[in-house]
Amino acid sequence: MEILRIPQRVVSVGIMLEDGHTLEGEMYVPEVGPDGLAGRVIDRLNDPNERYIPVAAAGNVSLVNKFRIASVRVAGHNEVAGLPQEGCQDIEVRLRMKGGKSLNGHFRFLMPYQRSRLVDFMNDTAQFMPLVDDDSVTLVHDTYIVQVWGQDEEEHQLR
Repeated sequence: MEILRIPQRVVSVGIMLEDGHTLEGEMYVPEVGPDGLAGRVIDRLNDPNERYIPVAAAGNVSLVNKFRIASVRVAGHNEVAGLPQEGCQDIEVRLRMKGGKSLNGHFRFLMPYQRSRLVDFMNDTAQFMPLVDDDSVTLVHDTYIVQVWGQDEEEHQLR
């Protein structure tokens, strides 16, 4: 039944599980995503029809419960491809994760002006949100975010 198989591509990832354990491995994503662009890990993680994600690590493939994934680091910026460049908010943030680890980067989002604060984005986003830095994107599971600081925002933008 090879003809029914969905063409996949392999993406190298670093996965941080809720217990602090890390997996360096590969995830499989469709060659083409729902928006017609190259398939992304974030689309697979935010798919409500999948609870377990196949991950290849150390020569074995296992199924990882995506609700137990705190974050997934992906090299490059393909995970935020498709976001319009004009009109987007770019907000530098520092996240404190469950367990005490901190992550730095920026959130890029497009929302109506009336709902363009960081708090609006945090309350409106999907389970996994892309935190962008210079050379990678970390897909952060909102359940494991304890605290968020906007580094360039004025205080009134947080409220």
